[in-house]
Amino acid sequence: MIVIQEGQESAEGGSLVPDLTQLPDELPILPLRGLVVYPHTAVPLTIGQPRSIKLIDDVA
Repeated sequence: MIVIQEGQESAEGGSLVPDLTQLPDELPILPLRGLVVYPHTAVPLTIGQPRSIKLIDDVA
């Protein structure tokens, strides 16, 4: 684990500390069987269950 001290900056000059004031109280989660998706990656998803389709429609 990497501990980032408040006020520490990245090489690009921006703050490494996330702005938590912009996070909503609830975040939707789409469980993916047999797949791990990392931040800032794009993967094609085949969504078939009605509740999963609703989740995608609600956040789009």
